[in-house]
Amino acid sequence: MSDVDPKVAKAEERKLFVEALKSKHKRVSVIEFDGDDRFIVVRKPTRSEYDSWFDMGGPTGKQATKRQLLDDCTLHPSKEEVDALLEDYPAALAGACMGAIYELAGMGKATARAAK
Repeated sequence: MSDVDPKVAKAEERKLFVEALKSKHKRVSVIEFDGDDRFIVVRKPTRSEYDSWFDMGGPTGKQATKRQLLDDCTLHPSKEEVDALLEDYPAALAGACMGAIYELAGMGKATARAAK
């Protein structure tokens, strides 16, 4: 019988997985769902991806434009698994998923100040 708690082992495996994605893509974010072991890992959008999304309506655009940017930036899980998550948690697209991508893209990182 193993002395390793399966929950601890799974958490450690997940941490290593996310760290590997982070070392490859540099800026990533994990979207978690309370009471659910499933999660989404997204990377920072490229400038081209962000510009295309913005040109399609950006934050005020339709859900389909948000979904396209999420699809572009998702590293884990598969598109089909993300579809299943969004079926269970439809508000996550406009909320946590886009919030994570906005933050990775630099929203709130720059401040404009009047020159004196």
